[in-house]
Amino acid sequence: TPGTTDVQAPFEAQGRGFEHGHGKGHSIVGATMRWLRKAVATGLTAAAHTFRTALLATAATVQYESAREPAKQMGVHDLPPEPFTAKQQRQTRMDGGEDEDGTLRELVELGPPVVQPHLQREVLRAEAQNRTPLTGCTAYRQLPLTGAFQSSFPSYRQRFSFASLGSANQPATSSSASLGSANQPATSSFASLGSANQPASSDPPYRSDKELFSLDEDGKVRAIVCPDGKDADEEDLAHDADAWAAHFALDAFNNHCTNHEHSCTETCVKYVKKKLEATKSLRSNKVPSCRFWYFRVKKIKNKLVRRRGKPLVKEPYVEASDDRNQEFRCQLKREQPVRSTSNDVCQVNDRCNVDFQFLPCAPPDALAANDGQNDAPQLVPGPVDDGQNDAPQLVPPPVRSKRLYKKTKPHAVFLKRRPCRPPAPASLQWLYGVDFTKVDQKLLHMFSAAFRKAYQMDFYITKYQGKMMESLTPLFQTMTSGVHRLELQEKEEADAAEQALAASDAQQANRKKRRTQDDMKARARRLTVRLASMANRCYWLSTTEVTTHILTGGDALQTHHNTRVFTRQLQWSMQQCKRQLNGEAPLDDIAQNELAVQTVEVKLSMEPHSADGVPQPIDDADGVPQPIDEAEDVAEVEEMNVYTTSINVPDDYAHRGSQLQNMPYYVYRMYVKRVPKKGRAAWPKHPHLFAFELHYALASTYLQEVSVTQVSVPTIGGFHCPTWEQNPE
Repeated sequence: TPGTTDVQAPFEAQGRGFEHGHGKGHSIVGATMRWLRKAVATGLTAAAHTFRTALLATAATVQYESAREPAKQMGVHDLPPEPFTAKQQRQTRMDGGEDEDGTLRELVELGPPVVQPHLQREVLRAEAQNRTPLTGCTAYRQLPLTGAFQSSFPSYRQRFSFASLGSANQPATSSSASLGSANQPATSSFASLGSANQPASSDPPYRSDKELFSLDEDGKVRAIVCPDGKDADEEDLAHDADAWAAHFALDAFNNHCTNHEHSCTETCVKYVKKKLEATKSLRSNKVPSCRFWYFRVKKIKNKLVRRRGKPLVKEPYVEASDDRNQEFRCQLKREQPVRSTSNDVCQVNDRCNVDFQFLPCAPPDALAANDGQNDAPQLVPGPVDDGQNDAPQLVPPPVRSKRLYKKTKPHAVFLKRRPCRPPAPASLQWLYGVDFTKVDQKLLHMFSAAFRKAYQMDFYITKYQGKMMESLTPLFQTMTSGVHRLELQEKEEADAAEQALAASDAQQANRKKRRTQDDMKARARRLTVRLASMANRCYWLSTTEVTTHILTGGDALQTHHNTRVFTRQLQWSMQQCKRQLNGEAPLDDIAQNELAVQTVEVKLSMEPHSADGVPQPIDDADGVPQPIDEAEDVAEVEEMNVYTTSINVPDDYAHRGSQLQNMPYYVYRMYVKRVPKKGRAAWPKHPHLFAFELHYALASTYLQEVSVTQVSVPTIGGFHCPTWEQNPE
């Protein structure tokens, strides 16, 4: 994403043997409070239009719902159409036909499928060996993935392919010798994987960096050397760039079509209450309530009909309605109804399913918002024409009847009053210091809603950081073992009670005691507590996630180290300084001789032992040996030190010294960390090491290290800002 400052991607396994991350990147792209205040002063309407246009242009170059769009942006226009089968056209009803009300349906032309290279190689090998090729599940289980899009590294990404790239058609990664077997070699007619439309590609010859670059006397790169030995000029660079763009566009197209084609399965309806009806809706002639919103609703003769596939988008725009939970988000060009969103660079580099979402929000166009009246169909639970379950449906808002009021003349007293400046609305008090009479309040409400929308999406992404691991140990197995141990314990208690009864004089009452209702309640309570305690022993465990944590020490992919910044002590210090400057009495009632204890150090001495390990008696003050109780350990407190001076990070900042005096606390937590002084005898000569103030408790054992390469991202904690109603100041 353009302007990305840091990325955090928590991992998740889901029992598949591998992990995938849910990444969230923080970017400088988007509206800020500083920009909004400046826009209010200079003209909010024009600034919002410019911002919306720039945000759409940015989103169109990073998020793609059309596999052909990256190629078009790079000037490559000879790609095949996106794959679209006759079954998909029939299910989505995008065949250009006529509906019952006479309107024409949208038309998406049929497109040939993208064939994996290893499957194409299997077809040609089967023809050469005169057998039936492996297809479907058999090919998935038996064929190696050598040459597949997801397991290949294209030659155009190699550095030595400069000025050596040929046609950008679908590559064939295997040589002709691999078509045959040891007993039946490939025939000459199938010695090449290529055809008229897809010729076989030959990898460019390998060239080392010494052969690829021309250096000057200082060892700097002077020019790039072409395969024929001459230095590349501007024409060679432009020709190689065009060839590389064609290869990149085709590679991104193949991976996007292969990895991001949605087909509704059971995971699309796993959160629906009526599971049986939802499972039946997955049939080819039904429309399931897909939780990924791969359905649309169309009104035909006052009836709402649900159909598969997302609605097509011809030109990018900002969504004005929240009927699909996409309000204020950029809607990009979509040529095919079952294609999911991704990024071209992610597809080429990761070569797998990468769900890419451009999260910055913007207010929609004023014309598209329809003057603040949202007449778009809204999502409410209810049935539709196809008889499906309680999936969210698009239902138009109810028509409100207008109530007639009698017009009366205003009172003369009110006519004499001078018009006063209206106060700021309660919902716009977050933008204080602004003259709301000169600002389009509707536009400000849109920005406020866009900020809240971005905050909610940020919470949805980052919640994976605290998500439990995926695999649960067997619950009933743990409960069963706990109940068995409880029964064994009760049996031992019963045997002990019988033995005690037999030894007592009460043996005359030799009949069995009946269990009362209180005994049964106690037994039930004991069993319930045991089941609950055994259920608490079930813990989330994933071997993949545990292995990642053991090998790397973390559970997320991060570009920066996150650190927690606590501000309670700093707030207390500022309030104390404020009271002293104002001549006020302190609020605390702690006496001068009663200080808060921070750390207690205790030095113990154990009992002396002889050479054979036998404890020796301890002498008292008169030298008389004292007996030792063998059941208890004997220890004597020799020394105890109580420290009342805290040595936390705010104290480090308070005693940072004069050389770091101008550094704010936030910046201090980003670049400065405490390191031991031991082993750094020559620290005064190092420009990145600084000493604490001499009166600080850690000045003799620790130093401050300033690192500009390992930057931490502070997260403020313990700071609660009061609302406008609680404290307007």
